[in-house]
Amino acid sequence: MALTKTNARSGYSVDLSSYATSTDLNNLTTGKILQVQSAYTDTASSWNVSGYHTWTNIPSLSVTITPSSTSSKIMLLGSTQLSTGTDNHDVALRFSRGSSAIGVGQAYSGRTQAYVMMGDMDEHSNGYGWGVWDVQMHWIDSPNTTSATTYYISTSGGGAQGGTLYVNTQGVAAVTGENHTGVSTLIAMEIAG
Repeated sequence: MALTKTNARSGYSVDLSSYATSTDLNNLTTGKILQVQSAYTDTASSWNVSGYHTWTNIPSLSVTITPSSTSSKIMLLGSTQLSTGTDNHDVALRFSRGSSAIGVGQAYSGRTQAYVMMGDMDEHSNGYGWGVWDVQMHWIDSPNTTSATTYYISTSGGGAQGGTLYVNTQGVAAVTGENHTGVSTLIAMEIAG
């Protein structure tokens, strides 16, 4: 029996029988999402970074997933709301699997390996920590395990001298109580490999 969809306004119908059915989708062996784990934090917080090459996990933003097969891929989607105080300049972010960095640039002449880097954040915030950067990250990891695996979004930076990072708020708001707060998220999806 052919599946049809009729547009009530125009009266036209479309034969859908040549498209994938729910049975076809259930029989997929690779590429389908097997499970989703997520975490978020809506807490405004801050911490000191001691300069390049020192990494700190964003507080309360981690997700643990147990792959069902060693061939599974884990798709990571991260969103963070970051700001700096007037003492901070550069910020770098990366995903971490446990204590190991993943999805980072190549090692080059002692430079910090990161997923994304943002320079002179305080200058773009008028030097007062007013601006908030909405940073979107995504990566597909191959953990090759069926053990529980924890992922984090980690931060580094502050220039050579270090500085203060803020999540889910503006740097100046932490001092004055002004303006808004936000939310940061981390999602891990197991994809059949």
